[in-house]
Amino acid sequence: MFNKLQGRFLNNRKILENLSIVWNICSIIALLLAISIIFLPQSLLKIFIFLLLILFILLALIFTCLTRRIPFDDVDIRYDIDIHNREGDSLIERETTFVNNSKMVVQEREHVAYSGTEAMPWDGLKLKAWDNENHQLNIEKFRDEPTQKRFIIKFNKTIKSGSFYSYGYNFFWRKFMSVPFTAQDICPIINFLIKIPQDLKVMRLVCQELFADGRRIDCKELQREERNKGDKTEYLLKIAKIDRFNKVELLITYKHGV
Repeated sequence: MFNKLQGRFLNNRKILENLSIVWNICSIIALLLAISIIFLPQSLLKIFIFLLLILFILLALIFTCLTRRIPFDDVDIRYDIDIHNREGDSLIERETTFVNNSKMVVQEREHVAYSGTEAMPWDGLKLKAWDNENHQLNIEKFRDEPTQKRFIIKFNKTIKSGSFYSYGYNFFWRKFMSVPFTAQDICPIINFLIKIPQDLKVMRLVCQELFADGRRIDCKELQREERNKGDKTEYLLKIAKIDRFNKVELLITYKHGV
C-alpha cells in the first residue's frame, strides 16, 4: 500500500513540484515559529506555537517518505524463459538495466527466485549472474526456503548516484511454468522471450496486470512476434503497464501435439 502511494507521487512530476513549494513555505513558517518561541513569555500561545512546530516536523517526515527515491529504478527488464518440456521445467533468465536513484553508492542487490508449486534444493537452481561485459558476478545466499530462494548479487564495481548498470542472472526450476509466472518488477515496460518445444501447441499466451484492488486486465502489447528457431517456437512479447508498481502475471497454456 505504501509503495502504491509512493509510486503515485514519484510518477507525477506536477504533484512533486507543488509539494516542494508547500514544503518550502512550511520550512520558512517553522523557522519563524522556532525563533518566536525564544521571545514569547510562558503562555498558552507559546504552547500552541510549539504544537504547531511539532506538526510541521511530522509533515516534513511524511513528505520525505513519500518522495524518497527508490534506489534501483529499472529502466529495461528482459525475461528469457526457456521451457524444456510439457511438465514446465524451465531455465529463467532475467536481465536488467537500472539507474541508482539514491544519493548513496550501491554495490549489491537482493533478488528472489520462487515457484508456486515445486520445491527446489538450492544447488538445483544452478544460479549464475553476470554483468553486461559478461564478467561473472558473485552471489551470496540470503534465505533458502523450499519454494523461495533469496540471494544477493555483488556488483563488480561501485554504482554511484545517477549511474546506470546492466547485469543479469538465471536459474533452473522444475515445473516452473506449470502455474502462471508473476513478475514483480517496478518498471513500466517488460520484455518477455518465451521458448517452447515445437511438439507443444500453445493454446493461450497472455500477460495480465494485477491491481491492488483485485482487478486484473490484459496488458497493452507493444510487440508480439512468433518464430521458429531449431526445435523451439519463440514468442517475443513486449508489454506496457498502467502503473509501474503493479505486478504482471504471465499465463501460458499448452498441450502436447502440433
